[in-house]
Amino acid sequence: MTESLKEETGKIQLSIPSTDTALDPKPYTIYLLHVQLAVRFYVLKKRYSEFRMLHEELLEVTGRIPPVEFPPKHYLLNVLSKPSMIEERRKKLETYVVAIQCSEDACWRLSPSWRQFLRLPVYVFERHIDLVDNSIVQCPDQPWIRTFHQTKLLLQEAKRDISRQRYSDGVIASQAIRAASMKVFSDVRKALERLNQDLNDTNAQITIGERELWRRKDLLDDMKRECDFLEHIIHTNNQAKQDTPLVTRSWQDHEQVLWRNTSRIPETGRTRELNTVGLIHLQKDILAEQDKQLSSFLPILREQKDMIAAISDELDIQNDMLKELDESVQKTNIKLKSVKKKCEQMK
Repeated sequence: MTESLKEETGKIQLSIPSTDTALDPKPYTIYLLHVQLAVRFYVLKKRYSEFRMLHEELLEVTGRIPPVEFPPKHYLLNVLSKPSMIEERRKKLETYVVAIQCSEDACWRLSPSWRQFLRLPVYVFERHIDLVDNSIVQCPDQPWIRTFHQTKLLLQEAKRDISRQRYSDGVIASQAIRAASMKVFSDVRKALERLNQDLNDTNAQITIGERELWRRKDLLDDMKRECDFLEHIIHTNNQAKQDTPLVTRSWQDHEQVLWRNTSRIPETGRTRELNTVGLIHLQKDILAEQDKQLSSFLPILREQKDMIAAISDELDIQNDMLKELDESVQKTNIKLKSVKKKCEQMK
């Protein structure tokens, strides 16, 4: 089956021979990704951000670092940069995609993110799935990744429970939500302990590599801190509800408590006769007017920017002229001193 996979992989050839520049809405570089299939050829226009998104999705789905390092982001690299820098990034991106396509490990190529990125026809990856053994399709550490994502979903569920408890009215409802969230926290703790035990296994570093091992440990530490923080919040909310007297209040009482330390915003001629929907529409109109005003200021700001650039260039020229004048004065001063000495000698 491995030989069949290599034969099928060889029928897909990837390359990034050139780049292009797009000007809408602002200039940016496009990398022309050539995809050669067995019976078809097409070109994909991709930005660097799309390659970076693909890299992050592959790391998240497979849990493995691709065979070639992804070129890092340089904030000073743009369309106006040196062509050599853009060419260097083009070569690195080409090496990156070619290494994934030609790798013996198929877990990156068989991920949905990779297939969507290349817009591969259905028959290509269906034949892959038929040809590849399950041991190749599924990475050996796939259960760890699946458990980690399930634990992350449990933590998100706990966040939603905390939000519901904060805005719940009745004591019974609040206690029920708190009990459900505490059960979720218990499950999260058990899952984190299992994940940590798997990483502490002696075979873990051999299976996933040292860098990936430390990355996963960092992810677990972040999740533990988040779990501790959420548990602290739910205990704090519960203590606050216990300190509050259990007295049924009317809506007016709640409003008085809420606004007792704040002054009421005065009405204006535009808002006095409007209801809530009218106030929302008025706010949207005001924001639209402000957007128009900002748009009208943009040409002025561009002119000011051009003027500042012209003034800066003129100042540079004046500075160069002053330097030349200073050098000329120094030379003249030296000549005058020399003439003065000769005159004194002639006397």
